[in-house]
Amino acid sequence: MDDFAVDLARRTMKELGGNRPVGAPELAGVAKLLLLAGHVSPTQMLTLGALTLLEEERTWYTALHKDPARTPAVVEELLRHITVKQFGLIRRATRDTVIGGVVIGEGQWVICSLRAGAYAPHGRPADYRFDPLGHQGDHLAFGHGPHQCLGQSLSRVILEAGLTVLARGLPGLHLAAGRQLLPFRDSKTVYGVESLPVAW
Repeated sequence: MDDFAVDLARRTMKELGGNRPVGAPELAGVAKLLLLAGHVSPTQMLTLGALTLLEEERTWYTALHKDPARTPAVVEELLRHITVKQFGLIRRATRDTVIGGVVIGEGQWVICSLRAGAYAPHGRPADYRFDPLGHQGDHLAFGHGPHQCLGQSLSRVILEAGLTVLARGLPGLHLAAGRQLLPFRDSKTVYGVESLPVAW
């Protein structure tokens, strides 16, 4: 497995950087990105999605048990409603621009809240409500434009399969501990919970 990860990182760096030599720090950075994006992010999103459905949106968990065809809409709404990646990558403005009445000068650094991008500019109450039928996937959980996450399709498959299996196989699933007792990953790059005690 180690050889596979190193080979994958080297190939990725070669495609991005041509034939220049690739050092250990760059390889480690690519390997970390692959691990976070390909494993940690979907795992934490699945855990937070289950937490949300079991604690706050039980009717939707029950709906998934009865009709798995609803799963894609529920997954998109979970991605809009809660996101494991709270902030986008740091970007540098290539020219002067105005966003929301704020002037951003050429060369200034900018970071955006991906979660805030899922809500209307003035935060209408409906934007904060969990509504898989009403929001139709308007979110930035995977970025936007040329900077979209390349693994978003795989992440959706993982989330849809995981939630479908849970709801169909364990309709009586419920939390075995209150939210206040859960070990949240507040200070980590990828937000989530370290463990989610459940019973059925």
